[in-house]
Amino acid sequence: MDHYNYKMKTEYQFLRLEKANVQGARGLLYYLTFVGRNPETNTTQVFEARVLRGIPKNIGDDPTEVYFCREKAPPATTDV
Repeated sequence: MDHYNYKMKTEYQFLRLEKANVQGARGLLYYLTFVGRNPETNTTQVFEARVLRGIPKNIGDDPTEVYFCREKAPPATTDV
């Protein structure tokens, strides 16, 4: 959430984790779906993120890398 707020100049607050998957890849690669709340409008938004919690090269290194954090697109609809 902090990553998104910094890039988009917003102030969403983390509410809850909806879904998480993880796979091993130079550490642990997380696929996250979570809900944030906009305190100004009191509305919620679903987000998705992919975050690598890698292996530090040196003591004190932060091995966390956020590949993306974005608003989740609404489900596609089909017109018949």
